[in-house]
Amino acid sequence: MGILATGTFRNNRIGKCPLLSEKELKSQGRGSWDNRVDQNSGIHLVKWFDNKAVTLGSTHAGVTGSIKVKRFDSKKKVYVDVTAPDIVLEYNASMGGVDLADMLISLY
Repeated sequence: MGILATGTFRNNRIGKCPLLSEKELKSQGRGSWDNRVDQNSGIHLVKWFDNKAVTLGSTHAGVTGSIKVKRFDSKKKVYVDVTAPDIVLEYNASMGGVDLADMLISLY
């Protein structure tokens, strides 16, 4: 239908997609991710580990590139660079509008 979307998923909503578990991503370290692409629909599913694992899905963004983002390391008490895939940056850039809409709807 040509609708482009990016959002988060609960782990129990992705069916039998064989993404790595949070424990396996944690052992690889902060900034690690695992991804799968459905060849029929073109949907990208990515599980990215920052402080906790986040599962994201998109019809247009994937993991083609990555960028360093600054995150606070509570153990070292300094900011560190963490690698993030494109889908995370796309989601973070536009999630503020959705959060605002959800807040306004709840007030209504």
